[in-house]
This record gives sequence, structure tokens and C-alpha cells, in this order.
Amino acid sequence: MGLNSASVIRILDLLCEGPIDGIEGGRKGVYLDETPLKSSDGENTVPRENVAYEFAQGSSQQRRLRTSGYKTSQVINVGKPFGNTFRDENNVAEFITSYTERESKNKVKSRNYGAGELVVTVDDVEVDSIDLIFTVPRLFSTAQEGLVRGQLFDARIFFDVAVKNKNASRYKIIKKADVTKISEDFKVNGEGNLFYIEGISTSNYQYKISGIELEGEGPWDVRVRKYPQKRFQGFISHGQKNNGSQLSAGEIDGQIFSATFDEFEEEDKQTPLESGRANTLIWSSVVENFDTKLGYNYSALVGMSISTAEFQSLPTRAYLVRGRKVRIPKNAEENVRDDGSLRLVGNFNGSLSKKEYFTTCPVCIFYDLLTNKRYGAGHFIDETNLSWVDLYPLCQYANELVDGEPRFACNVQVSSQAEAFTVLQDFASVFRGMMYWQSNTIQLAADHGNLDGTNIDPVHIFSNSNVVGGMFNYSGSSLKTRSTSIKVRYSDPDNLYKPNIVCIEDADLITKYGYQVKEVLAFGCTSKTQAERMGRWMMKSEELDANTVTFAVGLDGALVFPGQVFAIQDELRANQRLSGRISSASTTTVVVDQTYSLSSNDSPKLTCVLRDGTVETRDINPDSSSGSTIVVQSAFTSQPLLNAVYSISKDSVKEEKFRCLSVSDNGDGTFAVVAVQFNDTIYTAVEQGRPLEFQDVTTLDEKPGIPEI
Repeated sequence: MGLNSASVIRILDLLCEGPIDGIEGGRKGVYLDETPLKSSDGENTVPRENVAYEFAQGSSQQRRLRTSGYKTSQVINVGKPFGNTFRDENNVAEFITSYTERESKNKVKSRNYGAGELVVTVDDVEVDSIDLIFTVPRLFSTAQEGLVRGQLFDARIFFDVAVKNKNASRYKIIKKADVTKISEDFKVNGEGNLFYIEGISTSNYQYKISGIELEGEGPWDVRVRKYPQKRFQGFISHGQKNNGSQLSAGEIDGQIFSATFDEFEEEDKQTPLESGRANTLIWSSVVENFDTKLGYNYSALVGMSISTAEFQSLPTRAYLVRGRKVRIPKNAEENVRDDGSLRLVGNFNGSLSKKEYFTTCPVCIFYDLLTNKRYGAGHFIDETNLSWVDLYPLCQYANELVDGEPRFACNVQVSSQAEAFTVLQDFASVFRGMMYWQSNTIQLAADHGNLDGTNIDPVHIFSNSNVVGGMFNYSGSSLKTRSTSIKVRYSDPDNLYKPNIVCIEDADLITKYGYQVKEVLAFGCTSKTQAERMGRWMMKSEELDANTVTFAVGLDGALVFPGQVFAIQDELRANQRLSGRISSASTTTVVVDQTYSLSSNDSPKLTCVLRDGTVETRDINPDSSSGSTIVVQSAFTSQPLLNAVYSISKDSVKEEKFRCLSVSDNGDGTFAVVAVQFNDTIYTAVEQGRPLEFQDVTTLDEKPGIPEI
């Protein structure tokens, strides 16, 4: 049996901050050189004995991993052989004379099997355990007769190991049960105290005994004896017994060399065999191990032992994990779906769970990153700076199922440091969010629709009556600069989470303007359909970005926050005046600052700002379709505010909605507002692949004619 060195590589991989939920599928989630340890059908792709691993989830007080060793080491070089290799000794010449010739033969007087002993002292009293490394340069026996003449056969080296501490008077023999691991080629006798190695080696073959615990007080003497039993230490040929052994010379020879002279039929049993035998043993080194005694709390770890019999070099390693556990809304406890999304059941009481759960909800992950004091911004932002009353609708929208999967899911690893705001904004982008600081709290807004699919109500109304100078300034991007093709990069779970690309295109724009390609990264995205939705949302958003408005306004500007939707009724764009100020009002009747003549066929509606600053819209009673007094069909919840802005919309001319991008204080009692056009149909367009639907916001429907000269 040929001997091949097989070492064991021990490695400790730090996965991430803990605690985490675990490795997905056990061995199915551990990849070496991009191959899982267990296939999807449950078959081991790598024998368990060649690769072993342990997992620690990263708790606050976690145990040490045995597989990783958890130790530091230093090597003491020995590099000395035990005794000698096998040799024949005391050869004498015996002359045999026949009638026709004189023949000379060398006869073997004795055979030396190379027994020897070495003692190495471990002086460092801090050492906890040792490993012994041996080298066998040559180990074989050669057949001397028959059809197999010249072929190599197995040989064996027997040895024992013993340790003696400072205060001991005798050596303690180390048995197999006393060590952590021995090389697979080792064999042990019945009592377990005599190791031997068997096979054929013609080049340096190394093997190792690991984990010999050092007991008592150091320093320690470590003794290794080659062929420690007396019967192996040499014998006189011609069948003589040695040291009281009851075995014959041939039987002893056969225990060490498979090609033994005891089985010679043609050759003389005293034929020299030294040139065809070898059993050299070298003690290469002692590895001193120091236990680190660290559990690496709050760190998710994998300790792995990899045999070089399976991998000749250190393989690449990857792990499919269910990551960091975080707190979730109270009404989602015990309702986490298998994919990590949340099923929100019943009413939300405003509190979070005490227990942490694995989830892919980007809002919960964002909140944890924002408030955690170990790895997040928790030293600067307290939980009181955030309100789950505002976050909960975002959480609902993110976890709602679209095409059988959550609308937004976050699966990402943060592996390097970056500016806090940049990282937080990246996480907010998963659910189309943006954050800002307002009134000593973190405000979070996101571009999302209502859960029931209804249109979003504006939070305020702006018209020519309440903006500085009565003017709105509109601008937009050229159609020629709009993206006609958007490539979205995401992590593909079907290809070991390597980057993949989906491409969203507008065929009509490509026909007109050619390819204007934009490449974007879907942060934390591992779903192709989620990446497609992101691409469609960006393309539709660019379509709306063509209409941006800026204006200055008084204290009304403080009523609108970034991310909120408000309405504009601009008489210059509508080509008629449909807004102004309220002269007087009750909950059912509103007197305005001008007269109107409204058609009931046009479904007119009145929008007013109430005393509490909220905005409500009511259908106008057909019996009050003219004059300055407007009666609504159903009462407002409270009396409209005197001198506040009102707006009238109808089927032919609607108010135009905008989403606020920024509000800045000009320092003179006015606020500068920047907003982009908002369209309620963008969400169905994104999720169902439909085109945007636009409402009429003006009566200027015909192109102007050519001026007469």
C-alpha cells in the first residue's frame, strides 16, 4: 500500500456580526470551491471524514469551536532520526567447494532493525498541548524470488509515545484515547499504546499525532521509542531466540517486513537483504499549542477541518447564511415567512418584539443598523429619535407579496467601512426610501403607494394665491437625455449569488433616440423580478422627472416634508382659475373669493385646508354649481380654515400632484420647495408593466397655430 501524506487544514472563518439564524440547509449551505458539501438531493459531495465543520451563531456568551482548534502554535524543530534504517551485520564468508567449482557466498550473522529512542524537552510552561510530526523518507521491503522478484511490499514501523512532567518519576505512555487525532495511516495495537504505520514510501511521507495534552507542571520530557519491544531490537540468525522472546527470527522479521526471509524457498534465509529494505523514521518537529480561550462573542463563525487528501490546497469557502437577527414589529412575531419576509397580523401597537428574528424586511434592517451601538449609529441616534408609527406603513408595503414574493427584500453583506450616511442611504434605497433630519428626529420617506391600491391624497395644496409672486417655475430634462435602456445588476441565487443583469428597455424611445444606457446596482437584491421592478420604476421616474417644479412659499412650506405628495392648482397651466382663498366656511358650505359656473357633468370636487392643517376633498352639490357659495355633498370633518387655500378639480382639469424633494428655509420667512411630478399609476405600471396614465391638468389641448405675418 503506497503512502501519501494527508494533512489537515484547520481554519476559522469569521462570517459576520452575530447572532445570526444559521447556515441554510446545513452542509447544503457550505461551499468549497463553489461546490456544496451536500447536493440538493441529499448526497454528500465530499466525504464527512475529509471535511468537518462547526458553526457558532455569534451569541453574547458562545462556546469555543473544537473543530477550529482555537489555539496559537509555535514549532520546535527536531529533525533527528530514531536509530538507523534496517541493516545486516557481521557478514562472514563461507567457501563452498564442489567437485567442479568454488563458490563464495556472504552469510548474514545478525540483522539490526534500527530501534532507537529520542527525548525532546518542552520548556515553555504555558504550553497546553503538543502535536508530533514525523517523516518517513523510505519504507518498504523487496521480494527476492519468484515472479514478484524485485517488487516492493509493505513494511511497518512500531513506536510508542510517553510524556513525563517536572515532578513525575516515570513516563506516562500515551494511548490512542489520549490524543485528539492521528493520521489515517496510523494503526494501533490491541492495548492502544503502540502506534505503527504500514505501507510503502519512497519519498518523504509525513504524518502527525495531534492534541497530546500536557498534564502537571512543566517543563515536560517527551519520549518516542522506535521498536520499543525487546523482540524488535535485533536477534541472532539461525533461529536463535533473543531477550527471551518466544518468536523465531523469521516470525519477528515477518512482523516488520511483508517480504520476509522466513518465506524463502529458493534463497538462503541468511541472504543479505539490506539493499532491498528501508524503515527510516525521523522526528521532524514538535508543535506547541496555546489555547486562546476565546469564544469570539457576537461573531458568527465557522471552524473547519479540511483534509489534504480531498483538497491539495486551501479551497475557496462560501456560506449561504440566514443572517443577522433583528427586532421586528410585535404583530409579526411567530409570523416570519420561510424567505424571511414578515406577515403582519392584526393591529400594530407601536412596539417591537423583545426577541430577535431573521428577516429580509429592509425597514427592520435599516432600523437595526440605525440604532445598534455595536456596529450601527446607535451612539448618535437613539430609539426615541425614530417613530415606528411612521415606519410601520413602509414595513407593510415592503412585505406585501407581489408575484409570490415580498415587494422588497434585503439580502446583503456589509464587508467594509463607509460613511454612515452613505451606508444608511444605501439600505433605505432598497425600499425606495430617503432619510433626513427634522425636528430632532430621523425622518424616513419612501416612494410607495397605498396598500389598497387607491390614489395617494395630497398633504397640502399650493396655488397662485399662496406662493411668492404667484408663480411656479417648471423645468425638466430633455427626452434625448432620458435613459432608453436600464441595466440592473443584482446577485443571482441560481449562480452562487454572483452578479447578473436584467435589462429594461423602452422600445419607442429607442426607435426615436437610440440607446441611452444606464447601469444601476440593486442594493441587497437577490431576486430577478425585484430587479426588474426597480428598472421599470427608474424608467418611469425619469419620465416624470421631465416635469420638476420650484417655488417659494410662506409658512405653508413648513407643512410639507420631503417625500410627501402635495397638489398644485396653477391657473396659468390650467388656463382657468380654479383656486383661491376661503372667505368664510362651515363644514358643509364654503364661500370663496370668486364666482364659478360648474357643470355637474364634469364631476366637480372641492379641496380645502382644515383648521388642523389637514386637507380633505368633497364632491360639490350640483345645486350649488354657480356663484361664490359652494355646498358640498358630505360635510368636512371640521370647519375649513378661514383665508386658507381651496382648489376645485373636475374631470376636464385636475390638480397636478408633485412629490416633495426638498424644503429649505430662505431665512426671510419663506421656504424654497423643490418637487417632481407624481403619478398615481406608477405603481401599477412598475408591478404590472403597464404604461403611465396621465390626467388632464390643462385646457390647452390644441397646438398653437402658425402666427400670421
